[in-house]
Amino acid sequence: MASLRLNSGDTLRRDHVKLTPNGLAEILGASDGIISPYDAIKKLPAELSDAEWVKDAKKSWKNGMGWSEAMGVLGNSASIAQAMPNLLGLV
Repeated sequence: MASLRLNSGDTLRRDHVKLTPNGLAEILGASDGIISPYDAIKKLPAELSDAEWVKDAKKSWKNGMGWSEAMGVLGNSASIAQAMPNLLGLV
């Protein structure tokens, strides 16, 4: 976060970090070993296929698209909050 200038202070505390969806997309885009949005959406479990954000992502996330662009396509914070834990394999 510090190297991408996403923090507003001089230090980062693990117990108190605020991160915007765009900030998260920047971190994902700058990280090594993170799969692309296009590949991530293909790996989601079948039970998520009826979720509205998944339908939108499948229509619009193209091969070669970065995370910042993909998050912009989802559009609102509610969709992004639903999507990220699933896409990162946290659920």
